[in-house]
Amino acid sequence: MNQRINRGDIFWIDITKQNGIKILTKRHPCIVVQNDWGNNSSGLTIIALCTSTIDRVYSHDCILEAKEGGLPTRTRICCNQLMTVEQIRLEDKNRIGKIPSAKIPLLNKALKFSLQFSP
Repeated sequence: MNQRINRGDIFWIDITKQNGIKILTKRHPCIVVQNDWGNNSSGLTIIALCTSTIDRVYSHDCILEAKEGGLPTRTRICCNQLMTVEQIRLEDKNRIGKIPSAKIPLLNKALKFSLQFSP
């Protein structure tokens, strides 16, 4: 591992989904939600997928406005769509930015709701 990945980092990641007999690959932004101790001690990390489709905001979502964290459009962090991925999938060339520190409490609140942790 030659790059440091931290909680709150935003990357583009290719997500492969199987739809019937077709395999679809789509590029999504994602936020690293795993703590930095875990990121530094393992080759895996936990991410939350993001989308620019915002028809409704749920308690398990956190909203970033356009340009926040380097994202071009208003974005919904989907804390109900968590994935464990190998850190090597988060290449430095796909690094977008970092979630603003003022948004971390909102991200934590959405994660707590999604995982049913006490507030």
